Amino acid sequence: MRTLILFATKYGTADKCAHLLKCQLDGEVTIQPIDAAESLNGYDTVVIGGSIYMGKLQPTVIRFCRQNQALLLKKKIGIVFMLSHPRSFSGVL
Repeated sequence: MRTLILFATKYGTADKCAHLLKCQLDGEVTIQPIDAAESLNGYDTVVIGGSIYMGKLQPTVIRFCRQNQALLLKKKIGIVFMLSHPRSFSGVL
């Protein structure tokens, strides 16, 4: 199984979380910043991580998901959100 972990980060937290997650996954795992993402072809699973600032998901994550929606719908997907206050999560979904 091949997994691609994509992340967007402002202060480095999502990058750190991506590397921690990689240690917990089996198979071949690749980590890339979402704004430098290469092809999703060849990956069974795509994990997308990003931060929530001021109640909004990072624009690079939203843009990537919209641009790659058709291909992402054919993959197993994992989503990882980092936020500073638990109450802000409900407004994002």
